[in-house]
Amino acid sequence: MMDLRYLWLFILPFIGGVIALSIRTADKNVLKLFLAFSGAFLFSITVIDILPSLYQNNLTSKIGLFILAGFFFQIILEYFTKGIEHGHLHHIHNRNRIPLTIIIGLCLHSFIEGMPMSNIGFLTPEQRNNLIYGVALHEAPAAFTLITLLRHNRTSNLSTFLILLLYSCMSLVGIYSSNLLSNFAFFTPKILEYILAIVVGTFLHISTTILFENSENHSFSRFKLVAIIIGVGLALLL
Repeated sequence: MMDLRYLWLFILPFIGGVIALSIRTADKNVLKLFLAFSGAFLFSITVIDILPSLYQNNLTSKIGLFILAGFFFQIILEYFTKGIEHGHLHHIHNRNRIPLTIIIGLCLHSFIEGMPMSNIGFLTPEQRNNLIYGVALHEAPAAFTLITLLRHNRTSNLSTFLILLLYSCMSLVGIYSSNLLSNFAFFTPKILEYILAIVVGTFLHISTTILFENSENHSFSRFKLVAIIIGVGLALLL
């Protein structure tokens, strides 16, 4: 039976997309505050919880190589996604065309994030719980930005809604795929640890980019600082 907490991986991105469908114009300041909160939360659970667990189970340097690979993999992926994972709202001038490379890149990103959350990994229920919330929280603004982009490109309402459904399901598809692959001898928990290390690398890139790239004059506004403190505080409480 599926853990009901997994549903947050669908609910939060879906809500983010629905909000983008419901409003006429996006308030970039509000989006930046939510991004700051989600980035701080994602960075905190990565450093406090997930990263120590990886090194506790892997005392060799291999795990660091996979984390580094994940960091640079995210840089390559953003060539296709245009940085939507951390709220970049890049408009494509060819209207009435669906940006397939962005959609495929985002879906691949979400799929990979879902894979380490399956039940065959070494994560404790509490660590899996933190990972679920961290992924769901950072995918919500990504879904918001994606749907805003599709609306700007005048993509039909039906196509936009179907793309939102697809994207919202991808982390769950990643979890299901891991559980399915576990039936094969080659797909061991060790492989899942390496996948998680890659995901940690992407988390480090996304969260630090969110926190620092939009800071005017290399300083935080009061509201952004409060959002960051709330994100870190929530991670510590969990």
